[in-house]
Amino acid sequence: MGNLGVPGPNIAPQQGLNIQPVQQGPLVSVLHTERKMRIYGVTENELRTLTIVNAAMTAVFSLGTGCFGFLLNLKSNAAMAEKMPAQTTEALKFIEPGLMWLGIAFYVIGVVAWFMRGSFIKTIKTESDPQLRQAAASARPGKLARIWDAMTS
Repeated sequence: MGNLGVPGPNIAPQQGLNIQPVQQGPLVSVLHTERKMRIYGVTENELRTLTIVNAAMTAVFSLGTGCFGFLLNLKSNAAMAEKMPAQTTEALKFIEPGLMWLGIAFYVIGVVAWFMRGSFIKTIKTESDPQLRQAAASARPGKLARIWDAMTS
C-alpha cells in the first residue's frame, strides 16, 4: 500500500507507518493442509432473518427448559415437605400440568423454528450454487419456462 505520513503526537512528520496488505480469499492454508470453502451469497435481509430465527429458537428452548426445571423443583419440594397446606396441594394440581404443557409447547415451537432455519439455509444454498439452481429449475419448470417451451415446440 505505502507509507502513511500523518503527523501526530507519536509519529514524526518525516516518518510513516508501513502497512502491508493481507492476502484474503476463499482458500485457507494452514501449515501443510489446505481447506476449500464454499461462498454463498447471503443478503443482509436473509442474514437478519437467520439471526432472528436463531435467537427465537434459543429463547423458546430456554423457556421450555425453564418450565421443566421449575416443574422438577416443585415436585422435589413437594416430595421433601413433611406436610403441605391444602391450598398449596390444590394449586399444584393446576400448576404442574400447566408447566408441563407449556414446556412441551415451547419445545414444539423450537423444533418448528429449527426446521424453518434448516429449510431457509437449504434455500440459500440452492439459490447460491449454479448447478443446484439449474437442477431445481429443470426439475420444476416455472410458468415462463412452460410458456417458452410451448412457444418453441
